[in-house]
Amino acid sequence: MAKFFVNPLVQRIRGRFGDIVVRRLNGQMFISRMPEAGTRPPSSQGQIEIQNRFKLANAYAREVMQDPVRRPIYEQIAANRQKPLFALAMGDFLTPPDISGIELADYQGKIGHKIKILATDDAVVASVGIVIRSASGSTIEQGAAALANGVWVYTATTNLPVGQRVTIAATAADRPGNIANKEKGYTPMA
Repeated sequence: MAKFFVNPLVQRIRGRFGDIVVRRLNGQMFISRMPEAGTRPPSSQGQIEIQNRFKLANAYAREVMQDPVRRPIYEQIAANRQKPLFALAMGDFLTPPDISGIELADYQGKIGHKIKILATDDAVVASVGIVIRSASGSTIEQGAAALANGVWVYTATTNLPVGQRVTIAATAADRPGNIANKEKGYTPMA
């Protein structure tokens, strides 16, 4: 491949000129012939899945734009974040929520004790649920957490036996239906 130096006046040129294509990659300029029609390799299964996911995200964003209930919710978030409404809705569809922590400082396995869940989303977390399971996997209790001051809080409805190991599983969902899961082990001591 030949190397040449470009005059500073034409350094910013890029695009198509007849059958020549000028591109930049990692600060270097590449000049090539326009690829012939039909020479592009077929998309892989992974590429097709990603393309389909973007089509679904686009359809979801269009639904939000037409929905008199969901649109104001997204409009407020978009205004606060200074982001286009359509892009926010598409991003929300493509990005699941995140559970960054299950906080057990206020929970000792007794009725009325609180489990706090730190869940975030690029738009809004719609719901958080908790399931407490025994070591054998059977459900001891489950229910929905409530949002309080930016933290999801679940209030226990069952007393756990002292020394019994349990798993506390949190599930967060956003408006498009994406789900995040996180589990934490716990053994009540008193």
